[in-house]
Amino acid sequence: MENGAGEAPMSKNPRGRHSAREGYTRPVEPAPSDKPDGRKEPLWRRPLAWLGGIATFVIGGVLVSVLSTQAQRIAPTPTPAQTQTKQANSTVSTTDNQSQSPPKSPPLKILSEDPINLDELGVWTFPAKMILPSNQLAKLNSSFLHSGPGGAADYLFPLGGYAQSVDTQIVVQNVHKHPIQILNMNVIKNCRAPLTGTVFYAPGQVAVEVIQMGFNLDTADTAAKLVNRIPTVSPSAPDYFSKYTVIIQPGATQTFNIRAVTAKYACTFRYDATILDGTRKVHQQIGDGKQPFRISALATRVQQPYFSRYAVVYVGGVQSTGGIGPYLRVNPKTYTG
Repeated sequence: MENGAGEAPMSKNPRGRHSAREGYTRPVEPAPSDKPDGRKEPLWRRPLAWLGGIATFVIGGVLVSVLSTQAQRIAPTPTPAQTQTKQANSTVSTTDNQSQSPPKSPPLKILSEDPINLDELGVWTFPAKMILPSNQLAKLNSSFLHSGPGGAADYLFPLGGYAQSVDTQIVVQNVHKHPIQILNMNVIKNCRAPLTGTVFYAPGQVAVEVIQMGFNLDTADTAAKLVNRIPTVSPSAPDYFSKYTVIIQPGATQTFNIRAVTAKYACTFRYDATILDGTRKVHQQIGDGKQPFRISALATRVQQPYFSRYAVVYVGGVQSTGGIGPYLRVNPKTYTG
């Protein structure tokens, strides 16, 4: 330790004691005869004093050991599970105390996902066998006959039906105060073999050529393709976003007419837009409201009876046995159309 300012260091002699020159006076130790009563302690008492000290030390150690054992019984050592719980709670607390920036809102607001080419919405399939009671079949036919295939879609889609063709007009709006750019659009899909439970078959007659963008769900390429003709989406077609740049100004809207096709599978899917939002790149999924879109190829045979793979078959429209009419149930093993 350093000395205070102005103080000289203290010198020591070789044995470590301060010298007399520094004001040190060595105390005089009393002689054995300088006891208060003037008598010397008998030698035979000294071993007893030593034994007493040793006994006190031993007894004290025993008491400490006993008390420690009792304390462990009262407050048991935490188990590994308790230790892990405390550590986990500590971790959560640390995480909760960390400041996190609030997530930004999606750049696009989905204004609508309306089906187009309504005449093609008369063909629907279901994974399981489904026989409609007479009152429900009458309700379906009322919607179909008064509102066309679009009315049938309004009835069959909420029941879990898969459309044969998914043509959708999607209208989006930029909700930010700066321009955004859609860099690409892909499809996120989950596919399996075509459904063979129940089919409602009333094919349309007209296809409206307003489709701009398409997705072929039969291929591994999930990027949006430029649609050249109806109703196919050629896998060899150029990517839509390699030809078009889509920039949406603040508050402005953008319309996409999209077709999804499959000849091999039954799929649920959503569109996934890659968006340049300021300096960040984000992804935003677009479905049929909160649900995915649903599509299934027909599991028909090349030769009659075409629908023999299905458990239940309803035909309508031009396929109805009474001409252009309601859905009627037919025998899938014998119906030839």
